Amino acid sequence: MVSLSELKDYIRQGGAATESALSAQFETPQPMIAAMCERLAQKGLIAAYRVGHDCGCSGSCECASKDKPARAWRWCGPLSGGSVRK
Repeated sequence: MVSLSELKDYIRQGGAATESALSAQFETPQPMIAAMCERLAQKGLIAAYRVGHDCGCSGSCECASKDKPARAWRWCGPLSGGSVRK
């Protein structure tokens, strides 16, 4: 299992990543990655955003079979290893 510190460092170095990519990278269930990312967001280190197709049709067009939007996280904390709020 990945530690919060490892996850933080990975996102900081890469700049951004989807929850599914983080889950695969660290072989950790996606719900656990989501919870850890939310904790880092509470500390002001990362911010969530959506990636992928989202036409807002609620499934009434052919887009329902395409990839749904995914939540990703981008680094917004200090670029160096500065202090972190606990």
